[in-house]
Amino acid sequence: NTPLELWTALRAAVGGPENVLTFAHHTSRRNAWLSWNYYDPEMAPLIEIAQTRGSYEYDGCFSGLKFHGDCGRVRGHFIQDGLGRGMRFGLMASGDHAGRQLTGVFCSELKRDAVFDALRAKRTFATDGERMFLDVRVDGHFMGEEYKTDKHDRKVTVTAKGTLPLAQIDLYRNGRVIRSWYPYQSQDLKAEYADQEPLFRRENYYYV
Repeated sequence: NTPLELWTALRAAVGGPENVLTFAHHTSRRNAWLSWNYYDPEMAPLIEIAQTRGSYEYDGCFSGLKFHGDCGRVRGHFIQDGLGRGMRFGLMASGDHAGRQLTGVFCSELKRDAVFDALRAKRTFATDGERMFLDVRVDGHFMGEEYKTDKHDRKVTVTAKGTLPLAQIDLYRNGRVIRSWYPYQSQDLKAEYADQEPLFRRENYYYV
């Protein structure tokens, strides 16, 4: 009857968290919002940021939908709200109910086990259906990785390739845009950014 009971049963049924994946679905949807009271990064390493009902990135984010009825939102239950609580998620998207949304996965080979391991490692990015490419690294660490540093600055590298000219690329740190790029009539972007702002939080996150 609760996610905790489900996770406990799954751990016992499959021999441990390394053999199973669960995903949080439409986090702030009014009719079925996600409770942050249940959190297990081993059992649910990824969270759904977009699907056919639009984006759940943050309150007021672009979604392309009119929010009424089934597509309404609940404040405090967006992806950035969970990340702001210190929760650690990789991002995914899924085409629920015939939607176009997709999850990009970096895996060593196109085999079932390799894809599964990459999902567990959070080596993923989400799209609204465009078969684009996105590679983001911080100090050389790949998407989904965690690391410790005592350096004053962090180097962020972004490689993006769209199916059409890219309109805008935003780099977020801890829920705030710290750098934007506007590729002019180009489908490709390769950029670096030296983030020299002091970090006052014990744990910090970036995403693009």
